[in-house]
Amino acid sequence: MEKMDKLQFEFSAKPSSDGKSNILCITSITTQNDKTFNFPLDLQPAILHKEVEKTENAIKKRYQTRKVWINMTQEIQDTYIDDSGNMQFGDYILEEKTETKELEEEDTLTQLLKKLVERDSGKQNLKSLSEKFMIEQYTCKKANANQWMEAFEKECERFSITEDERKIEMLRYFLDKATLDWYNSMMIKVTIKAEWITWKSKFCETYVNKGWNPVMYALTFKYIEGSLVDYAVKKERIMLEVRKTIDSGTLIDIIAVGLPNNVLHKIDRESLKETEDLFNELNKYEYLTKNKNFKRGKNTNTEYEETANVKEPCKTCKRLNKGTRFHPEEKCWFKIKADEKQKNSSIRQKRLEYTIQLIKLKKNIYNVNNTNLLTINGVKKTKGMINIKIKIFDIEKKMDVYIVDEENFKNEFLIGLDIIKQFKLTQNEDLKISQQTLENQEKTEIVEEISTENKTNFGLPENNYKKNDSIKQSINFNKHIDKNNFEIKMNHLDLEKKAKINKLLDKYKSVFAKDKYDIGT
Repeated sequence: MEKMDKLQFEFSAKPSSDGKSNILCITSITTQNDKTFNFPLDLQPAILHKEVEKTENAIKKRYQTRKVWINMTQEIQDTYIDDSGNMQFGDYILEEKTETKELEEEDTLTQLLKKLVERDSGKQNLKSLSEKFMIEQYTCKKANANQWMEAFEKECERFSITEDERKIEMLRYFLDKATLDWYNSMMIKVTIKAEWITWKSKFCETYVNKGWNPVMYALTFKYIEGSLVDYAVKKERIMLEVRKTIDSGTLIDIIAVGLPNNVLHKIDRESLKETEDLFNELNKYEYLTKNKNFKRGKNTNTEYEETANVKEPCKTCKRLNKGTRFHPEEKCWFKIKADEKQKNSSIRQKRLEYTIQLIKLKKNIYNVNNTNLLTINGVKKTKGMINIKIKIFDIEKKMDVYIVDEENFKNEFLIGLDIIKQFKLTQNEDLKISQQTLENQEKTEIVEEISTENKTNFGLPENNYKKNDSIKQSINFNKHIDKNNFEIKMNHLDLEKKAKINKLLDKYKSVFAKDKYDIGT
């Protein structure tokens, strides 16, 4: 064994287990013939090497190193060199560090660092990578959540995104505001460490549409305006979103049904094998859409696209700068108040117009003395009289009317007996007022020739009554009643009974008809 006078120890400051302080370590020993032997990690702390002089003051910073030659002593030799000349520490034989071993360690470390860098860069570039995906952002309007998820997985596979965690991260870039709430709740419930299959199943269960609204919208979607080809392409897309496995022939028929009739009947149905053939045919008739007389259709079912899970802000609140509020416009508090204000304003305007008309009427009032007007509501003091034109039903005349200017006068216009006669007004048993026409007058002429002698004395004997022979009247309502039924017949009674009847009639004479013309009036 070659005798050695000294050994080179490499000192290094490394972090402790808590990461807050440093530990002085001996990482390797080098002999005079340039052979280096490494210490394992558990044997590196300098506190274990009591035979070696410490150099704490020479190392101040973490990971800083120093190589120190130390003269060989008997204690150092017994500790680090065995009887056969092998380098050791305690019972552990140290491994010599060679160039091949060093290169292997460097390659392994390089590869680990490379993978780590690639992984970190991949995470950082997910957003830029999402821009290369050939799918649209998912919204609640999408008809088929399963179909969209299938397309998303194919795009992830195309860009070598196979890890569950990266797929979950990538999904976030393709969700709208509404579905992002679902994403955030899933992050709380199952976290990003869950399997992708769990996220996928939860997504499809949440957003699968089991109703008929998307199907109805897709089938009833028709051409309204714009390019014919744009309509056909959009109809193809929404139909495929509903049913991806639909055959070409059925798809062409459904698209064609939504076209205007004057375009549809120009296309040869038998020549269409694929939807591209239909698009080419429609290109030929695009010029028709520029014609002003071109007949356009109207979609009958737009409810799904316009209102599916979409809330519109209140237009009234937005117009009045009250902020963005999501409530039905007809229940908006500000709109109700505005309508009430407008209604009250309209009432005030009508009152103002009426007042102006009244002022104008007052200027034309005849210069007559004030008089009292007796109405069913009491006595009213008038301001005078004015001659105005009045139209009731079909008759229009100029009449003299009194002006009453009192705040507590409830009626705007009172009709007197003279106006009732002038305008030929009648009222039936249902209190409905009507106007007697000329035809009715001819059919129901009333000739009133009542004799002044037509007064009945109920207290006189029957032979003192004058016969009503002088009464000549033609009436329409009691014509069928015989006049003899109205004659008083008391010859069969004695004087006492006649006196009692006359007394009773006289007492209640107001409730008895005195002749047949009182009946029915």
